[in-house]
Amino acid sequence: MNSNRRSGLATGLMLIFIGLILVAYQLEPVQNLFSGPERWPLTIIFVGVLFILVGLVTRASGMAVPGSIIAVIGGILFY
Repeated sequence: MNSNRRSGLATGLMLIFIGLILVAYQLEPVQNLFSGPERWPLTIIFVGVLFILVGLVTRASGMAVPGSIIAVIGGILFY
């Protein structure tokens, strides 16, 4: 039962985080942050951060490793 509770919490947090990103994207300053052809790697970085946050909240350390890898790849692509 505890495993189902954690996976439900992780799914809920991911949906809330995605919703917050979509709401924030409607604001003009955030839209300018992601506009332009050179800004697309920021999306990859945010996905990696999402994995890390879900791993920290649910205490699933296995989520932090792919999150770190995804965030670093996004950082390399951004550079």
